[in-house]
Formats: sequence, C-alpha cells, structure tokens
Amino acid sequence: MSSSARAASEARERATDAGTEIGRSEQPDVSIVIVGHSVRGELSAALAAIDRHAGIPLEVIYVDNASTDDSVRWVRANHPDVQVVELPRNRGVASREEGLRRARGRYTMFLDSDAALTAGALPSLVAALDDHPDWGLLGPRLVYEDGAPQPSARRFPSLLLPLVRRPPLE
Repeated sequence: MSSSARAASEARERATDAGTEIGRSEQPDVSIVIVGHSVRGELSAALAAIDRHAGIPLEVIYVDNASTDDSVRWVRANHPDVQVVELPRNRGVASREEGLRRARGRYTMFLDSDAALTAGALPSLVAALDDHPDWGLLGPRLVYEDGAPQPSARRFPSLLLPLVRRPPLE
C-alpha cells in the first residue's frame, strides 16, 4: 500500500472513530471555510456534499457577507454544527480572513459556495499534505458537473509574459 493510500485509510479510520459530523472533532483535520452573500440554494448543495463525502474529522465555518436572503437562519436551523460568522457588510473574498481566524484544523480549505466535494477528495488531499510536510499549498482537481476537467491553474504573471504573448515585431 502506498503511503498516500495508507494515510487516506488512516484518515478514514480516525473519521470513523471520531465521527464525521460537521464540527464534531476536537482537533479537526480540515477547517472548511465557505464565504457567501445570499447563496442559500448553493450553500444547501455544498453542505449536503460535505455531509456525504467528508470522510475525515472536520469543521465548517460559513462567513456570511451581509446576506439579504435567509442564508444565515437556514444554516443555523439545518446545520447547527456549522460555525456562522455574520459580517455587517459585503467584503467579498477578503472575508475569508474572518474564517481563517476561527479555523482550528490542521489544514484549511476555502470552498466556494457553488462548489461541491466529491467522494474521497478530502481524505486524499489530507493524505497528500501529510506525506509532503514541505508543501505549503495544495489545489484539488476541479471538474464540471458533467465530469469534464475545469481549468483552474495557470502560471503566475511575470514582467516577461506580455512580451511572450505579443506577435514579433517586423
């Protein structure tokens, strides 16, 4: 058994021993931070996927950007283990910092409200990070609903990039 497979198996065993209900673990493997503004429908699907596919001890933190719908009430009523952070104004992506401040997990995952976890994703990511303690960041493979790969990575921009993209001078 490879070290990644072994680590994933151990993570699943810990999840079975500790329970995988959202927010139940003393020291979660992963803190999932979701940011949203009036996204109740999307949030419902994202949290349902987390409930179905977590497979490891985790906590979920929902940072609400001054929603005008019933997102906050709905999360509190239907997912009492989710930590809800209500912000007085919409700070956009910057509000992830609020979730990060509250995260207790060994690792933190930022999950957009319109994204859904798939089976085995979290244990595999945790196993990869455990196997490579020198890694500071890991991004999962993203796929569309039909299973087609979703491009999500590109090179960092550099000063030379605009020159490379221009046609040669004549």
